[in-house]
Amino acid sequence: MRNEGQKPQGAVPRSGRNNGIIPTSFRALSSYLKIVSSGASSVASTVRSAASAASAIVERESDAGHDQVLLK
Repeated sequence: MRNEGQKPQGAVPRSGRNNGIIPTSFRALSSYLKIVSSGASSVASTVRSAASAASAIVERESDAGHDQVLLK
């Protein structure tokens, strides 16, 4: 059994002054990057969809000109 006053073996001592500040900022940065990444992914998906729709419209319009019969 371990005594209550003893630290676990291999424990890293922490400075009282910076305790929690650095991990909190890393968590905040990680959370921010996840949000930005998610937003970028959403924007990229929207851009791909818009490009696909625009391409389909251009193809349809160019095909429509080939199907016309010119009468004199």
